[in-house]
Amino acid sequence: MKPAQFGSVARAWSHAVTATADAYSFSYYGAKSWAACFGELYRRGYNSTEASAIMRSVIARYAADARLTPDDHATPADLARFLDGPGTWDGGTLQSFVDDCVVGINAPILWLAYSRPQNAPRALSAAGEVRS
Repeated sequence: MKPAQFGSVARAWSHAVTATADAYSFSYYGAKSWAACFGELYRRGYNSTEASAIMRSVIARYAADARLTPDDHATPADLARFLDGPGTWDGGTLQSFVDDCVVGINAPILWLAYSRPQNAPRALSAAGEVRS
């Protein structure tokens, strides 16, 4: 990797770590382990958006709940163990889950459009007719 590329990756990593410090599972990891988990996810080929989605998702929580040292912070090793666990993710289900999380955190408009109740009023045309 060229130095200029490393700089942009480091900035993205730093921003992702800082931007997700308000995530539900942050307290299970602590600042140092949280940042190290992003490093683990980058080594696995996830970009900053995907890594942020993973760390904001239940994956981070479940990995913390399954940690081997319940009296201490969760670690990147706990996250890796959860991601690699036998039967945890079959085939492409992990990537599919990550894709859904990315859409969920980065495109709330899509979520709102699809979460409208079935009986919600539809848009009206200029003539006042209900459009379907």
